[in-house]
Amino acid sequence: MVFVVKTTWINSFIRKLFIMHPNIDTSDIFEGLSVSEIYQLVNYPLTPHSKVQIASEIDNATLARIPFFRIAEEFLKIIQRDEVIKLTPLGALPKKYMVELYSYKFIEDYMIESGITKLTREQDCNSIQSARIVCELAGLAKKANGQQTLTKKGKELIKPENRQKLYFSILSTFTEVFSWGFNDAYPEDPVGQEGWAYSVYLLNKYGGDEHASYFYSEKYLKLLPHSTQCFDEGIIDSLSSFHSCYHIRTVERFFVWFGFIPTKVTRTSLRDSHNHFFYATDLVHKVFVFV
Repeated sequence: MVFVVKTTWINSFIRKLFIMHPNIDTSDIFEGLSVSEIYQLVNYPLTPHSKVQIASEIDNATLARIPFFRIAEEFLKIIQRDEVIKLTPLGALPKKYMVELYSYKFIEDYMIESGITKLTREQDCNSIQSARIVCELAGLAKKANGQQTLTKKGKELIKPENRQKLYFSILSTFTEVFSWGFNDAYPEDPVGQEGWAYSVYLLNKYGGDEHASYFYSEKYLKLLPHSTQCFDEGIIDSLSSFHSCYHIRTVERFFVWFGFIPTKVTRTSLRDSHNHFFYATDLVHKVFVFV
């Protein structure tokens, strides 16, 4: 599933709180945010009414440090250079383009770097495949008759003077349209993606110190306690599955991919994969404004 199907649980939960307990103190549950502030943060992130907004000015030096954005940008530049990319029979990027994009090493893939997997097809690299899909969902590139070309919007935003607009298009599409569950085997429910701006809010609040991934996922779960319901008990209990899912989607494939935390994070053990320790990079404050 590529598109996000948003759930309405959080909205109904907030509405009930607001109607039944309009003066309730939510500071313990929502990290000091009011019910209305949480509602805006979850439903209208990056808008003027949100506690997390996009910075009005993001310089080129900052944009150059955002790994996922750089992949998407170079992908669009390759199309611009070649005018048309002939796709594989399955509609994927041919190997030569994958190799070219990966050579920049914007996001290194563990399986490829360790030699376990060779980069022979698009599915071998999640970050590049995701960047291509995001560009299509953002209306920057399109497929037709087995070929990939730039759209009118793509041709306009790839211009140097529109680089910040391009970044906003990539970020907003990645967070609001592209399904974070596309790259993993967890349920399609938007765990981690629903209320993603709240995780950014938490990273801003606590990222000055090093904390474990579990520290953030626990706080996220207080806001969205229904997030464990989509996981089967099975061999691993649903709570553990939730924490691991949050780590993969939010920490490894959002925070790391967008440069909000260091690329390399430490963990307490190989078995405890969600318990990585990390801090926020300066990009968090260069890209976002917290009001």
